[in-house]
Amino acid sequence: MSRWSAERLHVALAPERVELTRPGLWPGRPAAHAAGATCSPRAGEPAWQAALDALDGLLGAFNARGEAVTVVLSNHWVRYLVLPWHAELTGADELAQLARVRFEQTYGAAAADWTIRIDGGWGAPHVACAIDSALFTELQRRLAAHGLRLRSLQPLLMSACNGQRHALAGERSAFAVIEPGRICLSLLGRGRWLEVSNRRAGDDVPEAVERELATLDADAVPPQLDVLLVGEGARWPDAPTARPARLLDTASRPRQAITRALRGARLRRLDLDLVRPGPAWPAWLLLIAGLALAAHTGLGYLALHEQQAQLQQRSARPHQAIAAPTAAVSDETRRELAAARQVLQELALPWEPLFRLIEGALMADAALLAIEPDAGKGALRIRGEARDYPAILAFMRRLEASPGDGAGTTPARDPEGAPLLAGVHLLNHEIREDVAERPYLFTLVASWRTAP
Repeated sequence: MSRWSAERLHVALAPERVELTRPGLWPGRPAAHAAGATCSPRAGEPAWQAALDALDGLLGAFNARGEAVTVVLSNHWVRYLVLPWHAELTGADELAQLARVRFEQTYGAAAADWTIRIDGGWGAPHVACAIDSALFTELQRRLAAHGLRLRSLQPLLMSACNGQRHALAGERSAFAVIEPGRICLSLLGRGRWLEVSNRRAGDDVPEAVERELATLDADAVPPQLDVLLVGEGARWPDAPTARPARLLDTASRPRQAITRALRGARLRRLDLDLVRPGPAWPAWLLLIAGLALAAHTGLGYLALHEQQAQLQQRSARPHQAIAAPTAAVSDETRRELAAARQVLQELALPWEPLFRLIEGALMADAALLAIEPDAGKGALRIRGEARDYPAILAFMRRLEASPGDGAGTTPARDPEGAPLLAGVHLLNHEIREDVAERPYLFTLVASWRTAP
């Protein structure tokens, strides 16, 4: 999560260590406050119980009431699967059902009580993760008891991958996240997830990694291994191993804290956050309101600038009659005023109903890439990606559908006067040859008017 957000507290949970960090006020600055505590799992209790007890003690002395919290969860308490891409699955619910069936087939009846999260993406395998629902519930309860809100719950693989995306780019990549007693090994090819293995590790970590790689597709295993050490007890030998290894983020080795994985970098970001985000349109509305305020301020400044120029001209010619015409506004000022008026005109459009309309018309076979309005012409350009050409035509029909057309599609008008899209037509389309599923990129153009 960005340090510019309202989130001000980071928590890292592992079986033998809990860490709290409050980032500095400015990006790149060191942590303003940090604390840690050791813990040890106890017999007869869930493996995560001791870590939550240690977290209670740290929060009591941290004085962080009212803050939002991001938690990174050790791979010891997370299970992973890679789900192949199925074009016939038409919605998130069907994909979630498939993931639960796969987890139950792999781990047995215990998976029935797990909380599952699936990474999105079109035309590519999905990564799914699962944790004990009791852990999720108890963590939320402990934070609430201290006046805190759980903003994000991230498996360590998610944080580590997103922090090392640039280093993992390439045709093939094997990525090992090493914790004390745990190896999480991922195999990637051309930016896609092929395998994820999460297993206990003994003393000989390189040997355990080689045994795991030997069970995978030999043609997909790269000659080099990327290793990220997480936790004070994580080690990788300095002597050469059977497979060359590159240690990532070695500046802090060997005493690398779990919270190192929170650092952002640039593979596509992995989204396995177990806390479901809210709708995106409130953030868009806040951004639009801010832009409107900025445009209004700019218009006011231009008007004051114009008045000041007129007063300066009058003071420079005191003998001129008061009724004399004032100097004409310069062409540059006219262009600036026209541009500012156009910005205000676009910001005054009813964006929220438009977002609802387009989001309602989207199905699992199409994805939105960009919206480009032209307020002056009352036109709208929509760019997106679809599974095939019929999916584009179906999306166009859903955009133009009305509540009474009997088709059961998403309505294109709102009884309160939301915008209508009319005259939707396909401007251009092309097939993405660089993707195995060969999806279609398309651009639609429509007339945008307010309902009577």
